[in-house]
Amino acid sequence: MLAKQVFHKTPDQKKLELMDIEIDRNAYGRQTESFKNDVKTNLGDIHAVFIRAPKIISVGKEVKILAKNNSEIIACEQKINKNYYLAACFHPELTSPIFHEYFIKKI
Repeated sequence: MLAKQVFHKTPDQKKLELMDIEIDRNAYGRQTESFKNDVKTNLGDIHAVFIRAPKIISVGKEVKILAKNNSEIIACEQKINKNYYLAACFHPELTSPIFHEYFIKKI
């Protein structure tokens, strides 16, 4: 929802267009293709859970990458004026509180 550019969105899908990122909707597959993976992030190591997740295809120059899974960007942040945005391709609420704690400190 935060991405300025969304590929493979449904015709009626709304987006907020707030972050300078391009994503591919549900690019990791359907619910049955969900997976988990241990990932090193800028915030610490986590066990990431990917469920019907989008892929971040590209980020603008003002977007900071927080995590990658191999070469794929899976978390990023952007501050625009006084607003702060954080996007993730995985579900941080299912594993570790570090992304939530980081977000709360930022805002």
